[in-house]
Amino acid sequence: MCREQHHEDEPLNYYCQECKVCICGKCGQTRHTRHTKVDIQQAAHEQKPKIMEVLQEMKVDMADYEIQMEKTTELWRKSREKIAAARNNVQTTVEELVRVLREHEAAMVTKLDVLDEADQRDHATQLEHFQTCVTQFKTSVEHCEVILQRNSSFEILQAQQDVIERSKGLIKATKMDIYKPSHVYYKINEDYVQNVRSGVPGQVDVSDTNPLRSLAGGRGLKEAEAGKNSKFTIVTNDSDGKRCYYEIDQITVKVQTPSGEGLDYWVKHVADGKHRVTYTPNCDGRHEVMIEVNDQPLPRSPWSVQVRPHQYTWRDRRGKRGKAQGQFKEPCDVAINKKTGTIAVVDRENNRIQLFDPWLDYISAFGQKGPSAKKLSNPT
Repeated sequence: MCREQHHEDEPLNYYCQECKVCICGKCGQTRHTRHTKVDIQQAAHEQKPKIMEVLQEMKVDMADYEIQMEKTTELWRKSREKIAAARNNVQTTVEELVRVLREHEAAMVTKLDVLDEADQRDHATQLEHFQTCVTQFKTSVEHCEVILQRNSSFEILQAQQDVIERSKGLIKATKMDIYKPSHVYYKINEDYVQNVRSGVPGQVDVSDTNPLRSLAGGRGLKEAEAGKNSKFTIVTNDSDGKRCYYEIDQITVKVQTPSGEGLDYWVKHVADGKHRVTYTPNCDGRHEVMIEVNDQPLPRSPWSVQVRPHQYTWRDRRGKRGKAQGQFKEPCDVAINKKTGTIAVVDRENNRIQLFDPWLDYISAFGQKGPSAKKLSNPT
């Protein structure tokens, strides 16, 4: 019902297109007299598709945001995995360094313990020897002093020879040099210690490369020819779309043939953030090229590349039927040495293989002469 004063009992049956409001019949005769008015149901019918269009756009955007949320969560999960792996590398590196130092400590301490035990053993043996000598001297001294105290001429003369000889024997006895003190010193490798103090075992590197903003392009992502090098370029960018380059960035390319076989490729990294990739298809047909930067696929990956058959071109014609040099009888195959360019032709009916230089001039032949083991019969 209308909310205008004195119109409370009037239903809203019309829609004013100028004012964009629903009105009753009385409003149409007063305030909206000169305005374009249409039936409310007709206006709703006209506006409904617009609302549905906006609704559809919102649903698309909502789905896109949900996908972005999933991607963001997946990126966060992978980032956590990389941080955990880096943390594990730090701990492993430090543990390994500690282990090496502990092993060095154990080896040095063991060596010092062996030296210490030998030192103690030699010292104890030396003391025991000296103590034995002192005891023998003490016994002889006491015996001599007793004789001299008694001052008996008979005892002095009777013991003279024995006492003097025994005493001289003790005096002249060789002093055993058993204990040789070791001069032990731990020589510190100052260069190594200084390197450890000033250097670091490793460092945490962070790349700002954003795979979702990185690009790839070139002829090699559109078409190629079997047997020929095909090239394309990968450009690494940061989140602002600016080109960037980090040594820790991992560029992974997978070129797959129609049969699912993976092809080799070469990547040339350039400090300006351009990475030039080269691969060589070995067959024709539709190939797939998948590109990942730091374990994340680029937005358009994979690319579908149509590889056409190799296009051969006419080069030269040589030879005719016969047995002479450069002549053939049923030639059936050709091979070219990639390094020298030498061309080998299988001359089947002549039971030989002829060799030519890159300009198709005759070099030599083999297979007809020599031992039977080296002769050829209808080579193919």
